Amino acid sequence: MGITYRAFDPGTDFPIAAALIREVNAHDEEPWLPTADNLMHDWAPTSGFEPARDTWLAFDGDRLVGATIVGWRERTGTIVHNKELWVRPSDRRRGIGTALLLWAEEHSVESVGAGFGGDPAMPHVHNAGTDRDHEAANAFALARGYQPIRYGFLM
Repeated sequence: MGITYRAFDPGTDFPIAAALIREVNAHDEEPWLPTADNLMHDWAPTSGFEPARDTWLAFDGDRLVGATIVGWRERTGTIVHNKELWVRPSDRRRGIGTALLLWAEEHSVESVGAGFGGDPAMPHVHNAGTDRDHEAANAFALARGYQPIRYGFLM
């Protein structure tokens, strides 16, 4: 059947998204292991993030295998488009992370033109954060043109 993608549905998807993030973060030794309620709070709509609009999910059949979120904020005269990405460890190296990152980058650009991605007159950068010790995530980011800046990767 292959991997299919769709937008996040806030009415039904918080439990499966939280379970995905917990599995990925536990495997990657990241300390954030959210419940559905935690995620609902953390992903509350803001001026720079709307879950239904700014979250993209990847499925293998009916099983959630990956997700990405995109938000933005102004930092010292620059609009920073922040991306977070999760792919189940057992489903890595199948192109899911690349497809999710491409969607997130395209969505960031489209959001500016659509009027919900920050001031188009300001400079814009892509941001994807990871721990410096996470070798696989660092290699993934570097291979896609991101460069380490401070505590994350910017492009």
